Amino acid sequence: MSYIGLNYEPPLHGLIADAVAERLLTALEIIPDPYAFDRARELRDIVRGFEVPYTFHFISNSLGSADFDRNNDVDVFAKVMSRLEPVHYSDHLTCCRIGNVDLMQNIAVPRIPEMVELFVANIRLLKRRLGGRRRLPFLIEHLTCGIEYEDSTLAPAEFYRMIAERSDSYFLLDVHNLYVDEINLGLDAMKFIASIPAERIREVHVAGGSWSQGKRSYLDSHSEKTPSRVLELLDAVLARANPTMIVLERQAVDMDITVVCRDILDDLADIHRIHRSWTKRRGIASQPGSLSA
Repeated sequence: MSYIGLNYEPPLHGLIADAVAERLLTALEIIPDPYAFDRARELRDIVRGFEVPYTFHFISNSLGSADFDRNNDVDVFAKVMSRLEPVHYSDHLTCCRIGNVDLMQNIAVPRIPEMVELFVANIRLLKRRLGGRRRLPFLIEHLTCGIEYEDSTLAPAEFYRMIAERSDSYFLLDVHNLYVDEINLGLDAMKFIASIPAERIREVHVAGGSWSQGKRSYLDSHSEKTPSRVLELLDAVLARANPTMIVLERQAVDMDITVVCRDILDDLADIHRIHRSWTKRRGIASQPGSLSA
């Protein structure tokens, strides 16, 4: 039985409080990076105020950077982790920093054996420092390809699997990212889902995106309702796996908050419906705080 979560953003604080009270949300996912340096107390107040399980989803470690071993914020993040109790923590398979230059976005990397080795070494370092003696599960999230490198020799799912297995990490499987690559690059999303070990899927991300100007490409913007195809992919994941967490990602900045909240509630209802269906089929007892049938 999975927890159903939402990414935390300050504009959504009131909706989250109401949804937790009504048992529409049973968990949160929090990006800890902005709080780690001088807002740690604020972060502690957030997680303790809602009184639900939570995860940390880092965005700035840049595990695909060649200088990660000597250019990172792991000590700061470890201090925050030591004072709180996330269910697990995660980050992306990306290079988002070059030296001291923050690229301000996730950049895909060539899918080659050398990058597998680099990711594995950097993840092992991160896990030693952040997970510590508690040995918290660490999850890796695949990116939308965005750029297809001519040098890539490994298939997307193979690249993902090799890094997870070699670093003893788990999957944060983003079905909206798969949908983005399905539209833009012709990825077989169902084949991707079927080809990764189900027992390593600990979390699933669900979201909706938007089209670029001129509709030349579809973007992982987290700005719209979840498409029906993404819900189909979620259903396919739950047919194989029983993740700890299913998280709806939704951007709330510079948007009509009334519309955002309405869309979130609709999406949560769909996620609960699909999750409840598989819970019934498996005969799993309902998680305390989740929707009943």
